[in-house]
Amino acid sequence: FVPEEEFEGAARALARALKDVRAFDVNLSDIRHFEHSPNKSYTAWLHPEETEEFKALQFACQAAYPHCNDQSEGGSFVPHLSVGQCKSRAAVDALITEAGW
Repeated sequence: FVPEEEFEGAARALARALKDVRAFDVNLSDIRHFEHSPNKSYTAWLHPEETEEFKALQFACQAAYPHCNDQSEGGSFVPHLSVGQCKSRAAVDALITEAGW
């Protein structure tokens, strides 16, 4: 993460890094969840179809901020759009069921 007091500089750095990245369509194909530490919290998220454009976008952002690598370090980047946070597995399951995705 970038501290709030560095947002202006971060915006400029990202604008430079992303100047050649073209806009692309995103198809949010289903809803899933992440578990943060066993039984601590859950994030419901929309899963887009993975594309080369997402990989290029993540690569450009990480090139601008190489220290912000927790998403790709030790694994692969998972593009997603967070839509809710829950305190239990039952709650996130209910949210996903209610969404009817």
